[in-house]
Amino acid sequence: MAPDAYIRRSAALAIIVAGAVHLDLWAANGYRSLHVIGPLFLVNAASAAVIAVLLLVRGGTLTELAGLGYAAGTLAAFFLSVYVGLFGFVEVLYGTAQVVAAVAELAAIVLTLVLLVRHRVGQAGLAGTPRQGRGRVGWPGGAG
Repeated sequence: MAPDAYIRRSAALAIIVAGAVHLDLWAANGYRSLHVIGPLFLVNAASAAVIAVLLLVRGGTLTELAGLGYAAGTLAAFFLSVYVGLFGFVEVLYGTAQVVAAVAELAAIVLTLVLLVRHRVGQAGLAGTPRQGRGRVGWPGGAG
């Protein structure tokens, strides 16, 4: 299996873990009764499932960007809810669910960024073979 497939699977796993934490908080920890936040936790879990399946099935730049946006957005919303409050809800910084979700989201951010950089580098022709016609002026054959 290619390295990108391992990275994609790992990113999907990290996203599923983050979504599962949100689903557990919604289903078993009373978050379903919170105005606005409750439905957002359910949407978060569903979004995680869709993005993880897409990462497993097909990958690609748009899917990886969706994974990056999901993880970064979820982590940003968490810190916003801790330090400012979000829709009238204030979260605490520490706890098992918070740590598990934050670690999973950070992992997803790093993994999707790695995938996106690897694709960008591959598209730029820097993945092993030089591109023709893009060299410096004065070099024979335009190679660089």
